Amino acid sequence: MQAHKLIIPRMPFIHKGETMPRPSKRVRPEDALDLKYLVDELHKNALGTVRFDSSCWSVVTVLSPYSPNFHVMVIETNTNRYVPGPDWLPDTEGEALMTLWAVVLDFIAQNTGSETVHVGYNWSPRAWGEEEERTGGQSVPTKWHLHLWGWPNLSLESEYVKWVEVDCPKTKRLLGENEYVKPLAQLIQARLQQEAVAHPAMGNILDQEWSIDERGLRISFPGSSEQMLQDAPEFFSRVLKPIGAELTAIATELTEIMTSISCHDLDEILLQTESGPLGKNDIAFLRSRPRMRSKEYITRMFDIRSYPNGLYEALYQPIFNRCEHTGDPADWWRKGFSYAWVLSCDLQKQITELRITPYLYVGDGGVVEAQGVELNRPDAPLSIATCKEKSKMYYDLDAVLRKKFGNDYISFQKNTSC
Repeated sequence: MQAHKLIIPRMPFIHKGETMPRPSKRVRPEDALDLKYLVDELHKNALGTVRFDSSCWSVVTVLSPYSPNFHVMVIETNTNRYVPGPDWLPDTEGEALMTLWAVVLDFIAQNTGSETVHVGYNWSPRAWGEEEERTGGQSVPTKWHLHLWGWPNLSLESEYVKWVEVDCPKTKRLLGENEYVKPLAQLIQARLQQEAVAHPAMGNILDQEWSIDERGLRISFPGSSEQMLQDAPEFFSRVLKPIGAELTAIATELTEIMTSISCHDLDEILLQTESGPLGKNDIAFLRSRPRMRSKEYITRMFDIRSYPNGLYEALYQPIFNRCEHTGDPADWWRKGFSYAWVLSCDLQKQITELRITPYLYVGDGGVVEAQGVELNRPDAPLSIATCKEKSKMYYDLDAVLRKKFGNDYISFQKNTSC
């Protein structure tokens, strides 16, 4: 297998008028259980915050980016609100958020020398445990957050981009050589088609013919992603949110059929973060080892629900390994399942692709790998001089956001609390 490999050093952001990056800590999944601490850390590297009525969405620079060109994160930053996925947002807020996405994507397209622009998110808010919390999946499990970035022409090798032969079996599995993506994608495709039939007002995206490849489901449209977000009526409520809700439902269903986990109980514990940090007992509950249900029960439920051929065989052993803590931890299921949703636009061809990639295992896996790209992050950051130069583009985005959102935008140069 061959693939593009990105080698992207850490790129600390340096605020305008300052000479060094502000001291900040990497936010770990456990840190996200204290929403006030989480938001305080995020604001240290925020460009600013947009208010949509009572909600706050911050545009945050990324220490370990996906690209040498440009990468920001958009994340909900109220200190008393748990929002793990798009299906937790009201439609009006989600539609307003699409405006922010479009502005940032248009800025990336126009100002960063990128060949492609991308917006996407990783979902795995129920993935709690020592292996789950190491890497991959949803890095901030209590806050749904979007990554927006631009890539250079990946066909041209540089210090950041290489075309490599992939030898590692785990990396091959991550990039598509596996047994689980196809049956999971078939299940997702069938459910999305059922949803489109049941709710025809959702528009014409869900009921189009999705194709399935080694990395999941994909569908293409003419035009740019930012233009689609601006022009498509109710993109959030008719496309993004229903897809997110259906993917959550599938993950819940499979988790509860195959294990003793109650997703409702997990969600209720996590919802308590709105009132303050979780206690040790609650954290221990989140991380507790699930029990595997009997093969007889699982196979009966799979038959009743007419799941795709091959799904049982693909899921059983990794989930068994996780429940029994047996075998190589790299071969363990990520509790609660995981997926990546990413919208990408080729700026030269003016073609936009929407991709959904399901993930089964702990370890790396997200919106980058969903596009067949391997990501490597060296420990050494870029020089301070280089970081200062790269930070200038973020100052320009800050100015664009001020102009677009006016008094609803709080710049990083002012008090960014909301």
